[in-house]
Amino acid sequence: MRARSAPSRPAVLAVLCAGGAALAGTAAATAHAAAPSGPGRPLASALSTTAKTVKAGTRVRVAGTVRNAGGRTSKVSLEFKLRSRGRPHVMIPLGRRITPDVRAGGSRRFSFLLTARGSTFPARVTSAYEVVVCVRRAPGDAVARCRKAPTGVTVVPPAVKPAPVPAPAPAPPPALPAPATPSPATPPTTPATPTTPTTPDPAAKYTPGARSLGDTLFPDIGGGGYDVQHYGLDLAYDIASKVLGGTATITLKATQDLSRLTLDFAPWLRVSAVTVDGVAAQFRQADDTPPASPPSPGLPALPGAAADTADYNLDITPPAPGLDRDKVVAVAITYSGVTRPVIDPDGAPDGWIPDTTYGAIAVSEPIGAMGWFPGNNVPFDKATFTTRISVPEVSPPWVAVGTGVLDGPPVVAGGRRTYTWNDPDPTAPYLASVAIAKFDLATDTSRSVPFYTAVDRSFDAAAKAKQLADLNRTPAILDYYAAYFGVPYPFNAMGGINPRQSVGYSLETQGKPTYAVSSAADSAGAGIDTVAHENGHMYFGDHVTLTQWKDIWLNEGMTEFAAWLWSVNQNGGPTLKARFDEVYGALEPNFWSIPPADPPTAGDIFDDNAMYQRGAATMTAIHEILGDARFRTLMRDWLTAPGHPGGNATTEQFIALVKAHDPARAARWDAFFREWLYTSYQGVGPATGRPAITPATF
Repeated sequence: MRARSAPSRPAVLAVLCAGGAALAGTAAATAHAAAPSGPGRPLASALSTTAKTVKAGTRVRVAGTVRNAGGRTSKVSLEFKLRSRGRPHVMIPLGRRITPDVRAGGSRRFSFLLTARGSTFPARVTSAYEVVVCVRRAPGDAVARCRKAPTGVTVVPPAVKPAPVPAPAPAPPPALPAPATPSPATPPTTPATPTTPTTPDPAAKYTPGARSLGDTLFPDIGGGGYDVQHYGLDLAYDIASKVLGGTATITLKATQDLSRLTLDFAPWLRVSAVTVDGVAAQFRQADDTPPASPPSPGLPALPGAAADTADYNLDITPPAPGLDRDKVVAVAITYSGVTRPVIDPDGAPDGWIPDTTYGAIAVSEPIGAMGWFPGNNVPFDKATFTTRISVPEVSPPWVAVGTGVLDGPPVVAGGRRTYTWNDPDPTAPYLASVAIAKFDLATDTSRSVPFYTAVDRSFDAAAKAKQLADLNRTPAILDYYAAYFGVPYPFNAMGGINPRQSVGYSLETQGKPTYAVSSAADSAGAGIDTVAHENGHMYFGDHVTLTQWKDIWLNEGMTEFAAWLWSVNQNGGPTLKARFDEVYGALEPNFWSIPPADPPTAGDIFDDNAMYQRGAATMTAIHEILGDARFRTLMRDWLTAPGHPGGNATTEQFIALVKAHDPARAARWDAFFREWLYTSYQGVGPATGRPAITPATF
């Protein structure tokens, strides 16, 4: 998810930033003008912040503007850090890296509330830190130019500081793989204290389903006691007012005798009625609670409020006495409200993201699906989808693209244009999508499955041509993956969506990735490397999906490796050895601090160093150790193992599979995975700051 956009050489750039410290009501000071940079050299201006004292693990606000003084649209990578005063080599990442496009002669604002992770503060280092923004031409660039604020923040260290190199985490258990799709959790039933009834109570066997399913990083998501089979979303959207309304009909099967079920749903979309098999049902929805720290007025294209603190539980009580175990019912929820994004723990927006100029997009990883439809918002409760969405009839028309296959031409009636998309493949809620824009929608039915491209018609002609050139390589990329991994393309549609609306990242929305990377009319799009990455997700992430969010390296690390593999074999890119050596040579402090299979917080799950770079390097090392032929067999078995196709998997299952393919070295594999996936390295230098086991030393 959230793949980094492919590099392009930037024009002259300058950055104006205002930083503020922490959650306790800090106001950002006025930004200073940037000095001009040399040709092709991005430059961050001086920052401005108000000195505050914060505790490690709380948040720091960084806001500002990227200005492009050059003659064409350019991409820039911004990194946000704290730097120890008097110890310039100690850099504390604030958990967010963005690569926005900035149009020629224009500017791009950003605002993020970023976490100063307590686990990353070195021992015995001064607690006075500078707020720093570092600029690179692109994420992989070796050269970064950093500027600091004239005032900084004082960080109160954790109560117990970690040693520079913590003790290795215990080896992952070599147990047999767990079921790929966990059964929805059901809390234990405590028998009522017996009274002395003369007749049994027929309702006594019915119990409430769990109100969450115990994800280690997102403990509030999900509901127990049922399994969703199908979502029928019949929706209407008004671009000008940002109002979304309609009815979601959820076909589900009770997995216990159920007296109450809980769905995940945004409280700002108000429910007006609920029925179960057509009979009215009682429901409870929390009052709407605004985000804890709304974005500053005028800050815009890249919003960065604190993670929402709203109550997303929608509790439904079916008609008495309840739902019998194994009963299949249709639960219909009618709702309406003004849309807004769900704000993730890393400050990024997802869910339904409205734009009164360009339409709307739904990009829902990790938990944003509840921002536009009610459901069981966990990755292991997959279901099929029918999405019917109507938009105002205008000229040129608004076009709505959904997950799956278009069911005939749009229906125009009553001043509305309605599109219907059917997706019969198992789909995790976070991978369902809608994109509304004035698209040029093209459909190629000459392939084994229809191939769709949707590009906003307001992009410049040259920009559209470049974007389509990249998108049209999608089938060939997928053919390469199918041949290499030995598994046919798994979905009923393929394609890509390029809106003018931007959130600064791309997402592997199932079957048709959404490349929401730029609103500049002359944008070249996400780039071919990103197209290769997002379509690698069709296998790693969409087809075989993580079970809990702590396992996201399975999605991102495997997919980034697949993109490296395609690049070297099909696009003249660097060799796998060169990729591995580049990552393994990264010795900047804290590059290796977040273990890919054990991220400390939900705000770490899209950390570029850990999930993408270290994750892909892990896969590259496995490839080099096993050799290409054995590795291909391993990955084919991963994609076809019982419960995996269209299902879910865990890190422990992958480790067990690798060891099964090389049982003579099982103990060495335990040590390898302990170092590469489970160990946090805090030190600096090759002896202490990275894994010791490599293909050469295995």
